[in-house]
Amino acid sequence: MTKRHVRIGLAVVIAALMTTAALAWMLDATGVFAVRGVPALIVYGLTESGGSRFAPLVLLAALAAWATDRNVARSRRRKEALIALFLLAIALPTLALFNEFVLKPAVAAPRPSHLRLVAAGIIPDVDAFYRLDARERQHWLHARLSEPTTAEAIAGLDLHPVVLGHWAHEIGFTFPSTHALNAFVAAVLLLGGALALPTTRRRRVAGMMLVWAIAVSLSRVLLLVHRPLDVTAGAAAGAVLGAVLLLPWRKWSRDQKSI
Repeated sequence: MTKRHVRIGLAVVIAALMTTAALAWMLDATGVFAVRGVPALIVYGLTESGGSRFAPLVLLAALAAWATDRNVARSRRRKEALIALFLLAIALPTLALFNEFVLKPAVAAPRPSHLRLVAAGIIPDVDAFYRLDARERQHWLHARLSEPTTAEAIAGLDLHPVVLGHWAHEIGFTFPSTHALNAFVAAVLLLGGALALPTTRRRRVAGMMLVWAIAVSLSRVLLLVHRPLDVTAGAAAGAVLGAVLLLPWRKWSRDQKSI
């Protein structure tokens, strides 16, 4: 990768991070959220595409497109796809576990969704709620939302049931966003690969992954499960870690030549 490609990559990543931060704060400031109706389902689907169940499918689809690019030598494109798959399969779960069980509890910032439930009287004491361990927290919240006495308060929130279920599922702390972190790790890794050998397909795959990472990050704010600061910090950390993963990826695949 030339210095020119490095400068281009850096400019693109900074622009993506600035876009994510600006839109996240704008959505928060204007109160534009997707918690009801069809928009809620669309945004929920988007946020699930960056979660542990469906993000692997998105990444496999991107790497499949990468591995079948006929403008690159077969040995190189397949080797790069396999190395990227190997790195992401190790890095993303490791980062997610570290974030969920070490970093987030250390910061201990409550989710905005939980604060909304506090304001509605559904969670009486947010500090007591977070003193429970994760399993107890989830069990307590599911039981609380099922109580007849909370029906009126839930109705007052005007939430789509899918969003309410998501709030009950996301019982951890909020800073930083794991969805944004992992999405930007993958997007920046593939962007670096595309800049090293810029074919049309590689540019398209990298561009779509970057747009996906931004959209996943914003979906967390739209669903009120993260603050703008959470997704901005997660996206920035993911961009740095994605760049770090580029080092072994380029080293292990640099011997291959394009057609």
